[in-house]
Amino acid sequence: MLSAITRPTLLVNIAQVERNIQRMVAKTAAARVVLRPHFKTHQSAAIGQLFHAHGVRHITVSSLDMALYFAEAGWQDITVAIPANVREIDKINALAQRLKLGLLVENPTTAAILAQQVAHPVQIWLEVDTGYGRTGVWHEDTAAISAILDHLRSAPDLQWAGVLTHAGHSYRARSKAELTAVHEETLGRMQAVQQFVLGQGWPTCPISIGDTPTATALDDWAGVAELRPGNFVFYDLMQAQIGVCASEEIAVAVACPVIALYPQRQQVMLYGGAVHFGKEQLVEANGRVVYGYLADSTLQSPFGAAVPTAALTALSQEHGTLTVADPALLGHIRVGDVLTILPVHSCLTADLYDNYVGLDGQRYGRRGANKGRIKGAKPNFNFVLRHSYCICHSALSTPMSEQKADPAALRRRNRYVAEAILDNSALRNALDDTQAQQLIDWGLARLSAFVARTETLPDEEATPLMEEAVTAVSRVMRQVNELVEHPTTPLEPSEAQTRNALGALSKQLALWQSLALPTADELQTIAQREAADQHTPAETFDSLMAVLDTAPTETTAEPKVEDTAEAPPAPEAEVAEATEANEPAWQNLWDWLRGRS
Repeated sequence: MLSAITRPTLLVNIAQVERNIQRMVAKTAAARVVLRPHFKTHQSAAIGQLFHAHGVRHITVSSLDMALYFAEAGWQDITVAIPANVREIDKINALAQRLKLGLLVENPTTAAILAQQVAHPVQIWLEVDTGYGRTGVWHEDTAAISAILDHLRSAPDLQWAGVLTHAGHSYRARSKAELTAVHEETLGRMQAVQQFVLGQGWPTCPISIGDTPTATALDDWAGVAELRPGNFVFYDLMQAQIGVCASEEIAVAVACPVIALYPQRQQVMLYGGAVHFGKEQLVEANGRVVYGYLADSTLQSPFGAAVPTAALTALSQEHGTLTVADPALLGHIRVGDVLTILPVHSCLTADLYDNYVGLDGQRYGRRGANKGRIKGAKPNFNFVLRHSYCICHSALSTPMSEQKADPAALRRRNRYVAEAILDNSALRNALDDTQAQQLIDWGLARLSAFVARTETLPDEEATPLMEEAVTAVSRVMRQVNELVEHPTTPLEPSEAQTRNALGALSKQLALWQSLALPTADELQTIAQREAADQHTPAETFDSLMAVLDTAPTETTAEPKVEDTAEAPPAPEAEVAEATEANEPAWQNLWDWLRGRS
């Protein structure tokens, strides 16, 4: 159920995200253009890795802070698709020193300041306005274009990249024919600027174009060097209204608790307002303004098609009004349920959250306010949808005596383990920049699963177990990081950590099974094999992460710590029998314990 959700939560369908990525990668490969996707939509290093796995090596962002975040995740070719801000020269120079940085220039003043103050090579794109009317030098303003080019000639660190545009007016189209017309006009105007630049003596002038509607709908990209779509990774109701995707292809949704019902008004009040959705709107054919639709979902299609008869028709700061015209559906909804709503504009909705929650309960960190630090922690959720709509009924009718855990206690425990990782500066400093995000995501996901299994334990029993779990998970993160750089250096297991883990194991085998952590020997063997095969550090890291990502052992045993003050420890034979059935890690621990006795 979605019973763990207590407030608006951004859900992501990672399987659909991958399908959306695969389709765009295949399209650009067939058209022989470079795909430089805009990462402002997802702003997640973990989702960025899905692009990397499909061969993407060039990306677009919308701020220098976002560029820094993705630089720390290992990206080395980044274009900042907003006119260069001359008040951030220090950031520009810092980034240009560590990666291939692309900047946009659209006026002579900015070009002159950059020519004087940029201290390291940067790629300069001339931004052109081809009809959107936002930023960019007007495509017919040859005097301004010439002045900008003159400043570039005098500055060797301002390296010419080409001409770039964002045809944002494609969002006003409502058919493939209209999208084709926008693209043909845009390309014609860009090619005219290209010819003017070449006529000024520049040897090359690549064209960069970026918008999801045309990138999704069209296949002929002759004359274009690179495409920069971004929204396609999630899509949204806006793209569905344009006609470039089906609502079933939308990969994010907001899960909102029901807080009030007004059947006489055909309204359901949600805890989910403008601060959770944004205020982008669609206008239906009848003139009604909507901010989202209920998802028609099944277990096979987690978000499903939009339900026009259940529309989000009003938003205040925290309230959302869902107008439900279908009496049968309205009668099925109860206070305390959780409804899943598809957003109008996924880019802006996603920007309101610190992280995403996958359908398997895994969290995907997003760029936070502090230049890339992952913010917050969410519990795991098991999604079992009981009805044809994405509704999770509440458990408020369950007597307190029958409830297994206090949800607030589990939230506190999730925050505790998340902060123990995120606020550990020594751990973060020890991790390589290119590996930190993926290791931290793994560690937080594994600890969140562990916390979920402490639901029957009081705080005084759960806290020391969580401390040991954090120590064990942090240790594995450090070991993986060390093995990538030094695959043949022997690891030295910490005796104290091993002993602590065994102490918990003897009391709570089922709980500790859930961590499913590999031993140092297992990690060492993989790293040595990678080194023998002359694999790169990146390949070694991928192999080690494949082991870490092995699903934790499932157990039906109810985790319950024995009261050691009244009951003796489990007999050696009993623990040994249980351990032999577990992974090799626990057999190694048991051998160590017998050697110490």
